[in-house]
Parts: sequence; C-alpha cells; structure tokens
Amino acid sequence: MVSGPVRPVSRACSSSPVPRLIPGARAEIVAATGHGPQIDHPDVVNARMLSFMEDADSLTAPRG
Repeated sequence: MVSGPVRPVSRACSSSPVPRLIPGARAEIVAATGHGPQIDHPDVVNARMLSFMEDADSLTAPRG
C-alpha cells in the first residue's frame, strides 16, 4: 500500500489490517503528496515498488 500523508488516507494506510494480513506486505507513506503519490512523485513510488519487488524476488528465488 502506498499513500501520501494526507488524512484520512495515511491513517487508513498505516492502520489498515491489510499489510498485517498479507505476508510480506508493506505500508509506505510518501511525504509531500496527496491522494496520488504515483502521479505527484513517480520516482519515489517507483523506487519503493522496485525495492519491494527485489525483496520479494529474493525471498522466492530458487536456491541451489
């Protein structure tokens, strides 16, 4: 979940049970943005998404 710090969106993101219920999920707050962090700060959102995917990939990559 990615959200800006605008209430109630950030409160919903940070208090949502979704990240706690999905193994490996994260809640990310992007500062200085509103309802569309992917539009306001695509570089920040993309970097966080890539980091998440790299972390997830390293957990599921075949070993050996």
